[in-house]
Amino acid sequence: IISKGASRGIFANDAGTGTSTTVNATSNNKPAVQGMWGIVEVAIVSFIMCTLTALVVMTTNTWSLGLDGAPVVLESFKLVYGSMGRIILCLMICLFAYTTYIGFYYEYTTCIKYLFKEKLYWLLRWLYLIPLVVAVFMPIEAVWTMADMAVGFIIIPNIIALFILI
Repeated sequence: IISKGASRGIFANDAGTGTSTTVNATSNNKPAVQGMWGIVEVAIVSFIMCTLTALVVMTTNTWSLGLDGAPVVLESFKLVYGSMGRIILCLMICLFAYTTYIGFYYEYTTCIKYLFKEKLYWLLRWLYLIPLVVAVFMPIEAVWTMADMAVGFIIIPNIIALFILI
């Protein structure tokens, strides 16, 4: 359970991957101000949202029902907020998925523009839709495995860059 939570946390806010710098570097803010926004982002997602979700799951005791992942949280929100809880949580999950996909798109396009200028940018826009279309027909476990692998692959160039800098 802890490894799944850690991978979802990394997936949610890129904490520790080093990829948020690509987005923060394109800002017009002063570097210190933008750095503070990066810290606030991680704090809101990790400390506030994840903690509130964990508290709802623990206080409703749904973790002991044998459910795994989103069904545990869905059941918890149903117990706390009634049928509206499931609707609210489904909307939140859809917004999370949408904003995450848009965020990763922005990171990838920033990197592609830097590495290849405008040559491959047009191709990336279309290729980026393929996993989204394919994932609709896959089991959820396979989708999460692909997402975890994608985030893992993102880390590899950053680790190489860190070793070069040493």
